[in-house]
Amino acid sequence: QCQSCSDLEDLWPRIRRLVVDVLQAARPRIGAAVAELPSDAQRRCFELFDFDVLLDESLRPWLCEVNSLPSLGIGGLEDLEVDRDMLSCLFAVVFEALPEGPGGSGESGHRFEPLETLETV
Repeated sequence: QCQSCSDLEDLWPRIRRLVVDVLQAARPRIGAAVAELPSDAQRRCFELFDFDVLLDESLRPWLCEVNSLPSLGIGGLEDLEVDRDMLSCLFAVVFEALPEGPGGSGESGHRFEPLETLETV
C-alpha cells in the first residue's frame, strides 16, 4: 500500500524515468530508422509513441507495452480531452512553442509536459 504522500509526489518522475530508459534502449533502432529517411527529412521528423504503464499496489510503475501507432480519440469525451492535451504538448515540442493557454497568455493549459527530445535523452 501507499505509505506516504511522497509516493504520489514521486510517481510522475518515476514514470518519466521509465519512459527515458525505454527510449535510451531503443535509441539505436530509432536512429537506424531515421537514417533510412531522405537526408533532408531526417532533421524534420518525429514519431508519437504511446506508453502503457500499470501501477502496482505500491505505486511502482510497470511498462506493459509501447505502441508506435497509438489510437487517438477512441474512448469518448475524456479520451478526446486527454488526446487534445497530449497533442498540444507534442506540437509544442515539434514547433518549439507552447500553445496559447485559456487566457491567451501563452501558458500551456495542458496536463502534459514535454519529456525531452531523443537527442537530449
